[in-house]
Formats: sequence, C-alpha cells, structure tokens
Amino acid sequence: VKYGLARDSGGAGRWRGGLATEMAFRVFAPDSRITARNRDRSFFRPWGVLGGKAAGLSDMVVNPGTEHERRLGNIDTAVLQPGDMLAIRSAGGGGRGNPLEREPWRVAQDVLRGYLSPAAAERDYGVVLCNGEVDEQATEQSRAGKEASAGHFHFGPERDGYEAQWTPAAYDRLHAVLDALPIHWRFFAKTEIFRRMKGRAGPEGVRAAFDAVCERFPELPRPRSLQEAAE
Repeated sequence: VKYGLARDSGGAGRWRGGLATEMAFRVFAPDSRITARNRDRSFFRPWGVLGGKAAGLSDMVVNPGTEHERRLGNIDTAVLQPGDMLAIRSAGGGGRGNPLEREPWRVAQDVLRGYLSPAAAERDYGVVLCNGEVDEQATEQSRAGKEASAGHFHFGPERDGYEAQWTPAAYDRLHAVLDALPIHWRFFAKTEIFRRMKGRAGPEGVRAAFDAVCERFPELPRPRSLQEAAE
C-alpha cells in the first residue's frame, strides 16, 4: 500500500539525521502473525549530538485513521485479521551539530525533495521560505530569535521524563526491594512496580508502587528485611 521515507523524521542538525522508513500493507489471511521485536525506539528517540536534535520515534499502527485504529507500541508479535492494515515507521537518525548552522539552501533543498516540511524548516532551522525560495531577511530574523541546544547530547522529552522519574535513588530502592524478595517473585514484582509508577517518581514513588502491588497481591511475601528495604 505504501513504502517510502517519512517527512520530518530525521533529527535537526547542521548535518540532518537520516529519515525514517515507513510502509503500510494489508493482510488477507486470518490470524496473520507479524513479528516485530526490540522496538525500544518506540519509547526513546535516537539522540542528537553536538547541538543536534533527537530524531522521531518509531511507530506501529493497525488500521490507521479508522474507528478500529490501535497503536501497538513495543511488542513481540501482532495478530492481524483479513482486511487489517498495518502501518510501520522506523525511527529516524539523530542530528549532528547546531541546526541554525545548516546552510539555508540545503534546508530549502530538503523541503523541495519532501524530506522536510516548510513548518519544520522554520521551527527547527529558522529558515523561512517564500514560494520555495529562501527569504534571507526573514531567515536572519528567525535565526536571531532562536537559541542553540546546550549539552553534548539531546535525548528528547521521553527520555528526559523517564530519567526524572527513574532517578538513581529510585533504582537503588527498586533493587533493595527486589533483593529482599524470594527469587521466584522478583520478575513479577518488578513488572508490577513498573506498571504502577505512572504519576510517581523517585524512591518514594517506588515505595508507593510496591505498597500498591502488595495490596493487590496479598500473597506477595513481606518479610521484615523487605519492609526495611522499602523504608
């Protein structure tokens, strides 16, 4: 149904990141199984370096744009039925270098080739186009009002949010809790704690999540050493 490059998916930079590949296909057989493993880039973007921006996330959507649309996220396999359409987009590549230093004519060329939208050209590169040509005065003004990214890496909002939630102290608390459990409970408890961390952060969040797990599953052992670990 579709195969090509995804516009605006490469990380902005003096050297723009590579574009994602996107494809869509329809299945005709019942219980068709699609394997798609190790899709962590559906959660965390490929990072940008030396002032470059992180790229777009990967995505998998069944029946996009319909009432039966569902986003698959990070899965191992998906089961599709006759008539289902699956749209897949890979992650893009992170940008390198300050996007405001990319030559405006290169940005205009990216727009002409369909790699970049005019809106992204102005938002990410400060390049203003008029009828496909660079408006030099407007571009100079646009770039003067933008700030370059700080730091060696740019990870994107998803990872920044994750690291604010899962601080080193939070992981220390999680490890202490799991170490105090019998071995056969550890993977189960870890999975359930992660599920209950929404809206919580830090070691206090881990403790609250673990308390919620224990309330839901009273069979979960809580020896004294475990209670001390959660303190």
